[in-house]
Amino acid sequence: MRDLALTIGYFPIATAAIGLHAYAKYFYIKKYDFYVYAFSSLFLSIFSISVIFYIFIAKSLISIVMSQISSVSLMFILVRLAVSRAADGSTRMLVDRGLPAKALILMALMPASVVIVIDWLVENISPRCIGAKCGALEFVFGSDDVFTLYYFTNLYGVVFLTLSALSINALTRRFLAKLK
Repeated sequence: MRDLALTIGYFPIATAAIGLHAYAKYFYIKKYDFYVYAFSSLFLSIFSISVIFYIFIAKSLISIVMSQISSVSLMFILVRLAVSRAADGSTRMLVDRGLPAKALILMALMPASVVIVIDWLVENISPRCIGAKCGALEFVFGSDDVFTLYYFTNLYGVVFLTLSALSINALTRRFLAKLK
């Protein structure tokens, strides 16, 4: 278990605080705005899972992938919870836009494989950052390498894995509709 004295930069904290404020505000007044829920849930899930994995789990390729999957899961749970509570919104979140099945299969498989390759590269290649650029990045994102690794891998991983999950959902719905 790590020390709780985190050296997190301003950007992760600010996006999590803004996301928490927007989510809580729209959740409390029961207003439906899917984009507010999606983006606030995105930044809340990325930040919270990054902190949890930073504190409790050692850095490895498996832990990076687990943190990305956990972030996607938490994001979907937060969005679903908020949409189901909204008084003036639709309860249907995911709509099939009619893409060809071949494109959906490609969109389901490619992002997941790209995430695994990038995670392997991030885990096995040491960063070389010197000079003023490094100081500016440390000021904005924080000086702790492990938290920053979790935060950035969750940031791109959630986007790619959400695309995969939505494509798999559309393919599953189409397949089940054909069985009926």
